[in-house]
Amino acid sequence: MEREWPSVIALYFAISLDDVAYIMKSPLQTICTDGIMGSHPHPRTYGSFPRVLRKYVRELKIMSLAEAIRKMTLEPARRLRLWDRGLIREGMCADLVLFNPLYGYLLNNSKRHISF
Repeated sequence: MEREWPSVIALYFAISLDDVAYIMKSPLQTICTDGIMGSHPHPRTYGSFPRVLRKYVRELKIMSLAEAIRKMTLEPARRLRLWDRGLIREGMCADLVLFNPLYGYLLNNSKRHISF
């Protein structure tokens, strides 16, 4: 971290994986990231959403793929009152990501930060 100053802001481990899994099951929960761009970005900058798909959808089966996508798109847009986002529909704004749900999702880690 010292080598990357001031790009690295903080590194915390504050919640157990069991607690995260419990929270992820809630229909009210949304999926987002607070990763910050910089010369040496945190892996979550690029890896948060692939990690959710790999760990909580494919491995732990805590939610379906459709539910995970809803929590990453429609629900955050609704909560932020971005009424023209979150759905694929004529007249809506959209950035689309195509992926193979059978492919290994997580390429990022603390040594390989920029993989997508």
